[in-house]
Amino acid sequence: MDTNFTAKEKVLVHLLDHYGNEEGYVLPVELTQEGIAKQLGLKQNTVSYAVRKLVEEGSLREETRRIKNKKQKRKAYFLTDKGFKEAKDTREKMVNTEVDISSEKEKSLIKLGEINAYFQTNFSLLDIIQRIEKYGSFELKEEKLTDSFESHLKDLPLAVEKEHPKFEELMEIWEKGNDLISVIGEEGSGKTIILSKLTDRIRESNNVFYFDVRSHHDPMQLWTELAEFLENCGQHKLSSYLKSAKKLERKERLNHFLEDIEEKKMVFIFDDIHTNENLSDIIEDMISLKEKTDHSRFVISRKIDHPDLSFEEDKVMLNSTDIFLNVLRDFYSQGIDSLENVLNDHLTEEEYLALALLSTFREPVNRKALSRLEPVTSKMVENLIDTPLVDITKVEKNIYVHPLIKKEIAPHLTSREERWLHEIASDHYIDEPSRGEEHTIEKLYHLLKAKKYEAFEECMNDEGKYLLARGYYDTLIEMIDEFEGYNQDLSVIFIKAEAYRKKNLHQKALGTYKKIIESDEDPFLVAKAYMGSASTKEEQNDYEGAFSEYEEAIEAAEDIATKSKKEKLIGKIFFRQGSLSSERGKYTEAEDHLTKAIDTLEKDEHSLLTTAYFVMARIKKLQGDWDESIHYFGNGLKHWQQIKETYKRIGGLKEIGSFYTILRELTSAEEYLKEAIDTSEKFGYRDVKASALISLTECYLEKRKVEEAIQTGKEAKELLEELDDEDGKAMAHTLLGNAYNIANRPEKAEEHYNKSISIYQKIGASYKLGLTYFSMAKVQEKKDNKDGIAENYRKAILSFSGSGENSMAEKVEKEMESIPISM
Repeated sequence: MDTNFTAKEKVLVHLLDHYGNEEGYVLPVELTQEGIAKQLGLKQNTVSYAVRKLVEEGSLREETRRIKNKKQKRKAYFLTDKGFKEAKDTREKMVNTEVDISSEKEKSLIKLGEINAYFQTNFSLLDIIQRIEKYGSFELKEEKLTDSFESHLKDLPLAVEKEHPKFEELMEIWEKGNDLISVIGEEGSGKTIILSKLTDRIRESNNVFYFDVRSHHDPMQLWTELAEFLENCGQHKLSSYLKSAKKLERKERLNHFLEDIEEKKMVFIFDDIHTNENLSDIIEDMISLKEKTDHSRFVISRKIDHPDLSFEEDKVMLNSTDIFLNVLRDFYSQGIDSLENVLNDHLTEEEYLALALLSTFREPVNRKALSRLEPVTSKMVENLIDTPLVDITKVEKNIYVHPLIKKEIAPHLTSREERWLHEIASDHYIDEPSRGEEHTIEKLYHLLKAKKYEAFEECMNDEGKYLLARGYYDTLIEMIDEFEGYNQDLSVIFIKAEAYRKKNLHQKALGTYKKIIESDEDPFLVAKAYMGSASTKEEQNDYEGAFSEYEEAIEAAEDIATKSKKEKLIGKIFFRQGSLSSERGKYTEAEDHLTKAIDTLEKDEHSLLTTAYFVMARIKKLQGDWDESIHYFGNGLKHWQQIKETYKRIGGLKEIGSFYTILRELTSAEEYLKEAIDTSEKFGYRDVKASALISLTECYLEKRKVEEAIQTGKEAKELLEELDDEDGKAMAHTLLGNAYNIANRPEKAEEHYNKSISIYQKIGASYKLGLTYFSMAKVQEKKDNKDGIAENYRKAILSFSGSGENSMAEKVEKEMESIPISM
């Protein structure tokens, strides 16, 4: 498939990779026409024309600068704010473009942005496009990738020239090959200095990840930056999981992290882990995985009073002497008794203001942020940067105040000054092109602290859903809690309710949804709150409560003024009701709800419609209506072919395979299910793989391939145990029981049915419990255990009646009547 991207688009995306690197004295050749042409595989006259047009359009600016390894200055090109936005949009378009791929085994369509995860390679997006344009499709050749090393040193300061007295001790321990090293000392003792020097020594022969732990960091900031680093190293399981999962489970993240670090030399450096207890726990979980891989090493820093880790570690104990204060004494060449002495006697008022503003920022920022302070000049900023009071980051050359200076300045600011500085900071984040979630979080934080509540509300309504989807639950809850003290905007409070639900804080979620429902102000929000409440109750296995809430949601939605908005929401509610009814075996109700969903949903809701049609196909098959079943299945296939998200497409493969099993087209079923298993393994979609393994076990049972069914069922069970999926694990035990029953091994069948029954009793799944008791009765028939047959039939009847499925209870009663057993 032709990618059809213009030279201008390629230039924009190429320069996006170098955005923010214009402040160095010597620039890389990749910012010149010559370097751009070489990187993109284009003729230089083509690049010359493209950059000239982009400059004319205001998307690029050009400057004559010194270039590495070139004697004369050259023109270098940088994205403007307009160009940055265009480049991001273009990159997004590229990432989501579908192309042909081919390997030795298969040919198929896939998005450009998912090729690396599929093949477990590490090509740049533009390299992939070049290959497609060269070969007509993406072909994975046999050539070996270059053995280069990646580093993630975003917030690591430049190492000072003067040696730290403990640095050589750290290097001696490092050279011994120890896999866990702790650098321990108080603030100001130079922990970060020697970590920065360490990276200078090791980054040429190791993949190095550095993370400066701060008190305000959300766990997702750590996971996201880790995933980005690992993806740059050619490892994609963690990033694929973070992008696809509906709920982000800590155990699953760790599993994917382990899979990504098993094959490459990696060093993980976590600085100041004592500042954030939540992140400290996560980092300790990561360190616990070091026994499972020979390739990864960990270096952490912490304060002296932080408890020792529960792992064997080598320690570098820093002297209690305040290294930072000594550096200040050396710099100012005068009697320095304290930090207060420096701030009072050695700074101008303008310099103090600049430090106060930098102290207000929680992250390193570029020089432009300081230009918003009117008394501050660029020369004064440069003078300040030459002092030890601020640090410069290695990679982006951003600036920030030394943590001890922050602590010294904060108590001296009045509330009015704090608010004013937060206003300046919020304006900086509003005007700067966004660099992702962290940028958005900082913008929201400063708007809140500046008491700009209307702007905060607007930004939260624009960005909150995205932050939820990316997993920033803790940050959202914390900010909205503070916001609620000043403003009771329901749309913002709804975001908090959703964050509670995704964190499995069910009671808090229900209480927050109830607050929105009782307000009775906005029918759209009220309907969504009822839906959220219903979803929460589903997760608690309160199915009757969930149904009641869905009915309330429909009633509330009827008052929504905008027709399209109302129909879209109601269609989703009908879909959820239909899916839930089907899962509980209430097929007549399910058919009614799903028919309404299909009629109501917009035609571009391909994922929901695919599932709705597939479930309807199953129901029609159960009712014996083969023609209608195949009709619905065909419609589902049409919508599945339109799904763009890889995660949902692979889930569709599993659904197609499952339905072919029902149709007894078992060869096709096996083919689709194996493809779903293989592909989900490549992307790290473990939940889809587990579900596909369950369906493949069912397929093997239909084909009477009992040994294959047992093997696949065991694999599914083990994976579901890792995923902590109780319902899925019970299903795996049931299928293993069925397989052993067919193999005439009733004792093994009974063992697995009992395990399934125990789980279903625990989670309150009455309908599935009834099915398992029914299967257990069949085992007792083989054992000629009349009492066992009667007991399990009775339990099946009670379970079906308890779930409201009276038709199934009647079916079991008739089954009992046909068997001559003493009652």
